[in-house]
Amino acid sequence: MEPTTILNIILSLTVLLFLILVTVRLFKKMKETKLANLKWLIVFFLSQSLIGFTKMAGFDLGFYLIEAIAFLSLELFTKETFYKDQQSAFKPIFVLSVILSIAALTLNTIASVATNAGLPDHYDSYHLMDLYMLSLLGIMSSLWYASASFAAYNQTKEEDIDVNIKKRYKVLGITALFLALQGACLTLFGNIAVPLTAEYNQGFFTIINVSYSLVFAFGNFYSWILLGKKIEKSREIASSEDEISEEEMMKMIKEGTK
Repeated sequence: MEPTTILNIILSLTVLLFLILVTVRLFKKMKETKLANLKWLIVFFLSQSLIGFTKMAGFDLGFYLIEAIAFLSLELFTKETFYKDQQSAFKPIFVLSVILSIAALTLNTIASVATNAGLPDHYDSYHLMDLYMLSLLGIMSSLWYASASFAAYNQTKEEDIDVNIKKRYKVLGITALFLALQGACLTLFGNIAVPLTAEYNQGFFTIINVSYSLVFAFGNFYSWILLGKKIEKSREIASSEDEISEEEMMKMIKEGTK
């Protein structure tokens, strides 16, 4: 087994562990707080956790389908959390995302059927086209989520609330940028590594891709679990009169964007 393959497996398992822990934490938080918007974030992280298994199984269509579900769910979470009952870029972003998802799934299906049927090689280009569309979907969803997180941070950084709540939104915004970079890396992998078909190049770009995922996964682990524990501890210490809850903070954010 190549060293790059071993490293890729270790990094992938680490990413999976972080994603599972975050998913479990968010599920518990949703049950405790009854915040319905968290269900979309749970679907996102659950989908991200399953992607690796579809890759190992060689189920390309499943990989594309789960990725589409993940990023559409991320957009719904962004809408419900930051822009509920407000004007935003949600509709055009979501409609375009659905179109990209359908196009990517369709092209992937055509390319797979053509390959299995031994049809001309020009159908191989469909595999690159569907990869580009999936990458664009990921980049667009991630950047919108990052923008919303940074906006929440900017609107609350001067407020007298728990510093860990402010830090959470800042970290979420930064890690979302890494998720967007992963989408860009996926495009680069399809454009350079696949055509070269060199095992070293494919392994190298795969490690870069997984490294972006690792930053994103750890950032969310830090935000939702480590910072989450600090936020809960500060709430136990602070009096109810002096404390602004995270739910009240979100109301402040929404009022500030009207």
